[in-house]
Amino acid sequence: MINADNKNKEQRLAIVIKALNEKQFSHALSTCKKLVDNFPDYIRGWELLSQTQLAMKQPAAAIESINQLLVLEPNNFNFKLQKIKYLQACSNFGAAKDYAKDLYRMAPKDIEQCGILAACLSSLKLYHEALKLYENLVNLGHVNASLFYNIATIQRFLGQISEAEQALNKAIELNPLDYEAIALRTDIITQTTNNNHVVELKALLAQSIKEPKNSVKINYALAKELEDLGQHQASFRYLKAGADIRRSHMQYRPENELKNISRVIETFNKSWLAQTASGTSQQTPIFIIGLPRTGTTLVERILESHSQVSSAGELNNFAIKLVELTKQSASQNKHSSLDLVGQSQYVNFDTLGLEYSKSTQDLVPKNKLLIDKMPLNFLYAGLIHKALPQAKIIHLRRHPIDTCYAIYKKLFKNTYPFSYHLNELANYYLAYRKLMAHWHTVMPNVIYDIEYENIVDNVKVETEKLLTFCGLDWQENCLRFYENKSASTTASAAQVRQPIYNHSVAKWRHYENELTPLIQALKTENIKVC
Repeated sequence: MINADNKNKEQRLAIVIKALNEKQFSHALSTCKKLVDNFPDYIRGWELLSQTQLAMKQPAAAIESINQLLVLEPNNFNFKLQKIKYLQACSNFGAAKDYAKDLYRMAPKDIEQCGILAACLSSLKLYHEALKLYENLVNLGHVNASLFYNIATIQRFLGQISEAEQALNKAIELNPLDYEAIALRTDIITQTTNNNHVVELKALLAQSIKEPKNSVKINYALAKELEDLGQHQASFRYLKAGADIRRSHMQYRPENELKNISRVIETFNKSWLAQTASGTSQQTPIFIIGLPRTGTTLVERILESHSQVSSAGELNNFAIKLVELTKQSASQNKHSSLDLVGQSQYVNFDTLGLEYSKSTQDLVPKNKLLIDKMPLNFLYAGLIHKALPQAKIIHLRRHPIDTCYAIYKKLFKNTYPFSYHLNELANYYLAYRKLMAHWHTVMPNVIYDIEYENIVDNVKVETEKLLTFCGLDWQENCLRFYENKSASTTASAAQVRQPIYNHSVAKWRHYENELTPLIQALKTENIKVC
């Protein structure tokens, strides 16, 4: 009988694995449930059930399955690590942090488990604990390039720039072809005549790097170092080479993105705004929006230096909750034939505001205002105001060509696909301008515009106006934002550790000839560029 039961278990298990491999999640889920119903002590069955539930976006159910596994094997550290991930998937960040801290205090000795826990701690912004785990691994003699890269990444977040440089040097010493480490080392420090890596970077390119993504990284790194050294024309040649390679390997249709922005303008008009019920949430988050590289991180750090404010960083929560509710609404009513933008106008904005607030409630201390610094939330400014009418929306603006050049020269990981071709960048910039003009027209006096150049010219005056808009009293600490010890994970993580500087203003003029296609495209639409 026991052999028959084992055979039955193995057969059902094989069915589940096959269904998962073929992405037949519903079939896998039903088979898994039958499996654990018949064999409630079957560890592998509960494991696959939790994985299937997560794949089907049922994280709460996945947590229940993990809890059952921990009843069966209470000391299984791997199951405990899984629970952290599932709690995060449920947006239960408070519980995830507490659980991760408990595991941290257990001081795991297993190398792999220690590395996974450190990654979990880092994803929960528990950077000091994560760094300590990584450093413990080094002290125990577990030395490899990836470990030092992870250490450097966290040190950069924490503003420990010189330490991060040393860790990256160690990573590159252990693996001279660690392109991620090479690129990050270039990015975090300003190169000088006596301290740069131009010769090494050119030598790497001369070796014909096999992976295009790595060639892109080295081209961008070389462009950045040459710009630091004032060799602007040479810098742009490598920058364009890197951008061209990146664009040639992307599956991106810019017309779809531009069409969506036009659809937003068409859909969320004055009539919609007047006829749609606003949310009732009394939450007062601060949204910082605009294009990337326009000073959004600078304003975030200024505000976060106030004792009543804390930043949750760049969040996708609003967009995620909007899409979730839009899909629910489409499946329940007659508007299901509309596109996603069209469907979203019928969302219950009271529910949207409450769901957003619920998803972010554990990200900052309860007695502080939350900053959500996701630049691309400019796409949803009108919807944010509807869902969270008490929210403050701050829009960063910067000189058009400085904005576009700063975007073009930054190698983003998985965002801003419009940034690798000058004409596509120009078209996206124009669409962004039209959308922001639209939001100001339909929602006058809702969005607070602040100019990056004005902050640089007179940070005290602009900070006073900024705090007034947010309903905050004056605090001198806001002018010393560069002393803020909290972590920064954005592309400007190193820059915001410095006092205000103006050498990024009008930097585009070094590349006026090279940027001609972009400049002409903006001039055609009467954008003032001089």
